Amino acid sequence: MIVLDGSALGDGSALEASALGDGSALGDDGSALEDGSALDASALGDGSALGDGSALGEASALGDGSALGDGCSLGDASALDASALGDGSALEASALGDGSALGEASALGDGSALGEASALVDGSALEASALVFFSTLAVVSALGVDE
Repeated sequence: MIVLDGSALGDGSALEASALGDGSALGDDGSALEDGSALDASALGDGSALGDGSALGEASALGDGSALGDGCSLGDASALDASALGDGSALEASALGDGSALGEASALGDGSALGEASALVDGSALEASALVFFSTLAVVSALGVDE
């Protein structure tokens, strides 16, 4: 376990064989940073989890109750709150709305946003400035998949 200067590990949180970089914060109430995961000048909210081999980029935030699966990447300046990323998924300078989900091996590209209570199916991608709000159907239609 590595905890660098200016970092905070909240009550009831777990850090196992992982790195908490300068200026990072791991929230209270059961937040977990799993094996081989890393935070660097980023925040992991209360009750959130970062899976094995996943990483949060600089100035990124994994909000309260959010989860990143194994092998995920939350790029620099990305954010999600009460949302989930499936194994192998990535957000790059993007935002995932409250209660939303990215399926396994999916990607939300630079400058993209997936709105509240929406979902991106496994193996899908949204590129720069694609905005989708409030439904899975909107994502399916945007991807050209039959309902």
